[in-house]
Amino acid sequence: MVLKEELLRFPMLTTLRVAVPYIAFMLLVSAGGCIPQGPCDADGNGEYNKAMLASPTIVVKDEVGERCDTVDWRYIRNFEDANATITVRIGDPFKGHKMKGMVSIYDIDARLLQQSEIRQNESRYEFRQPIEANKYYYIKMEATEGKASYNVETRFDPVDPCAKCPEGWSCVEGKCVEPAAAAPCGGACPTGSECDPVQNRCVPIPCGGECPEGYICSERLNKCVKEPCRSDGDCARGRICKKGRCIKEGPVEQPKPECTTDDQCGEGKKCVSEKCVEDAPPDTPCKNKVTGRVTAVQPLPNGVEITIDIGSGRGINKGDSGTVSTGHSFKVYQVGGSRSLARINNVKKDELRTGTTVTIIATKCLD
Repeated sequence: MVLKEELLRFPMLTTLRVAVPYIAFMLLVSAGGCIPQGPCDADGNGEYNKAMLASPTIVVKDEVGERCDTVDWRYIRNFEDANATITVRIGDPFKGHKMKGMVSIYDIDARLLQQSEIRQNESRYEFRQPIEANKYYYIKMEATEGKASYNVETRFDPVDPCAKCPEGWSCVEGKCVEPAAAAPCGGACPTGSECDPVQNRCVPIPCGGECPEGYICSERLNKCVKEPCRSDGDCARGRICKKGRCIKEGPVEQPKPECTTDDQCGEGKKCVSEKCVEDAPPDTPCKNKVTGRVTAVQPLPNGVEITIDIGSGRGINKGDSGTVSTGHSFKVYQVGGSRSLARINNVKKDELRTGTTVTIIATKCLD
């Protein structure tokens, strides 16, 4: 009926140029159709070069749908080689969802690494992907029918450095070694020398390998020195053993206590058994200030992630607190041998630069 009334108005349209598209439009409406809508990118990450970071410590939540915001991109990156686990959950796991589409994993060169079809009412999709240090990998969420919310979780597990060693090879100091070179020093060293397995070469034996009775070998001096006493029984009558030396017996001097109260110790210390010790909590027996620098800054939804050029080798533990020279504070959430990751909230990327100095209170006890 609507179409008939509109066609009766057709003589009122002044030109055929206007009438033809108008009639086509009304035919579409009368058939129950709707005005086609082009694709849109509601959240601004519909292209790979606008991808948002999927951090291991943050569950990324978003939504895609066939009519608008059909594609979302996320990226992951780690400062050392790792085995990444990427878990995508779609819709409500208890109520299901009506969306169809595709989840794809790409590398920086746009090579498709993994892909899984999104099926209606199937909520969980998990990918395990080896990744290389400091390289970008992209997660593409695409809806072809329906719409649904989703979230992305990531986890990075350290890589076994010798997992890729060929069969028959050996793993020495974290490196793959050919069978012929696996036996240190070729299996034998000449007389007067011994094998150093770390350097994989024969080195001289200190002191020639033996010393006369009553003497021991000083490796530092590479000569035999008099054996220190271990008890008074090792010394002649009238002498006692003190600090490895036999000395004349005399009155024993009682050492003066270093302290008797906490007030006699400096700031951050307390008096324990008449000695001043660091006043550290029981679960953090060591506390040292360690200085490093920011080597990378990545934006997050509510702040930034920074890469720091010091790690467990300098005593850094997960959860250690620190400050940037700009005054911002942070906590370390991921630690490698020589790198650490931390997150700073409520700060923009342009407020921090690479090379900025950071100070961390390291709680790992180093030998």
